Amino acid sequence: MYKILFIIGLSLSMLVCHAQQTGTEKDILKLMEVNGSAANYDLAFEQIVSQFKMMKPNVPQLTWDMAKREVFDKEIIELNKKLIPIYQKNFAPADIK
Repeated sequence: MYKILFIIGLSLSMLVCHAQQTGTEKDILKLMEVNGSAANYDLAFEQIVSQFKMMKPNVPQLTWDMAKREVFDKEIIELNKKLIPIYQKNFAPADIK
């Protein structure tokens, strides 16, 4: 009986910890947006595309738009997910908010 209660209690505590982590992750993503990281990613993409356009002037704009939407934007999401643990390690939750 005690084992079952212990397992249930442990499971519930893990759910609470996960919910707190999700809140911190949202705060970190908001911080990245506020500090200009998202804008810098977009600026970098535009600079890369302008270089490619000089090399390949016949590629239609629709192709570049699709590349941003289908590749770049998805990879930025993955990059942000990988940066979250770094922010968590180096900043206190109060610093992030």
